[in-house]
Amino acid sequence: MNIGFDGKRAANNLTGLGNYSRSLISQLAQFFPQNQYLVYTPKVKEVRQIKDFFKLKNVIAVLPGSSKLLWRSWSIKKQLLADHIDIYHGLSHEIPINIHKTNIASVVTIHDLIFLKFPHYFKFIDRLIYTFKCRYACLNADKIVAISEQTKRDIISFFQIKEDKIEVIYQGCDKSFKIDAEQTLKEQVKHKFDLPEKYILNVG
Repeated sequence: MNIGFDGKRAANNLTGLGNYSRSLISQLAQFFPQNQYLVYTPKVKEVRQIKDFFKLKNVIAVLPGSSKLLWRSWSIKKQLLADHIDIYHGLSHEIPINIHKTNIASVVTIHDLIFLKFPHYFKFIDRLIYTFKCRYACLNADKIVAISEQTKRDIISFFQIKEDKIEVIYQGCDKSFKIDAEQTLKEQVKHKFDLPEKYILNVG
């Protein structure tokens, strides 16, 4: 199977949406190596973190042949068809225009609708663009991934999307956070912050 991704964030952002995109694609490539993962991006940032990501044997960067203008929204569709893409995943709120008129199945991840919940933090033109892209993706994608139950409720509330079209899939945790600390270090931290036997650590 050939799976395509909106790779702008994966290939350029070192934090946030970039981490989410690389983590998701890397895990798929690891556990389902029989597939090809094509990452469509207008450019690739030349840093180690991103170079290492594209060293995965079944992860391939695909750049525009000529004009980058509106490539992710419009002309990418021809490239997806030429590459025989079976599924396309928009990893950050958008999918190509009219992809639903092809035989390519589409998925979009919605992280939040903060530009609608707190519009005073955004410029008017930005709100218009974000709202159009996000609403279009939610209406036309075959499936929507929401990263939280709250985001799912917001999608239903703002865009009147049917609940069964949305799947809540929480963001993953990088393996670097799963390194177990030695007991002596745990005791040092416990003593330093005067922690009780049981406590909840929230990192937000």
